[in-house]
Amino acid sequence: MASLFFSFVLSASFLQMPPANNPNLPINFYPDWTQGIVVLESNDTVACVLRYNQLVPEGLLQVLDGENVLTLSVRDVKCFFFYDSAKHRYRKFFTLRVPLQGSVQREMFLEYIYGNENVSILSHKTMGLAHSYMEYTPFKQPIPLNRQYLLDCKTGKVLPISEENALSLLEKKQMVSAYIEANDIRFRKLSDYVKVFEYDKSL
Repeated sequence: MASLFFSFVLSASFLQMPPANNPNLPINFYPDWTQGIVVLESNDTVACVLRYNQLVPEGLLQVLDGENVLTLSVRDVKCFFFYDSAKHRYRKFFTLRVPLQGSVQREMFLEYIYGNENVSILSHKTMGLAHSYMEYTPFKQPIPLNRQYLLDCKTGKVLPISEENALSLLEKKQMVSAYIEANDIRFRKLSDYVKVFEYDKSL
């Protein structure tokens, strides 16, 4: 999966995609139908009319087959792309295993935000409760959730975004650490991570 992910990251120029997306935009629960490309688990590539709903925790992808609406889950799809006319940009999603608690993992559609040869930043948006131990009640309703992850492109491992995990993925850690200190980078914003990865890549 990591090699497939990396090959499509390199195809960003073909899609005329900007280098980084903004994951802090609101969740689109009832998106319009749009032209897109779906790569199935069988490796078949299909150009089709699709829509993506982030209300479902792992993501829900629907495609038009004539007059029929087909619903595809994360088990059916490796990745898909479409142009979001509301946000005026291409969006790319990949099926990857996400760590939840301990050794538990779950396959989800993750959106590509930024990437280079070594690491990518991914985003997962949905509706849910802030903490996994909570239960739905009239007083605890689902809220928009936006979580970011780091993908080690060499191993395919997905990690929660954090300063510690970001530093573990650097190739020139000592030189980059000096850059982080000199520029007072706190790893509080997504742009902080992008700056660090871009500097590491430039060395």
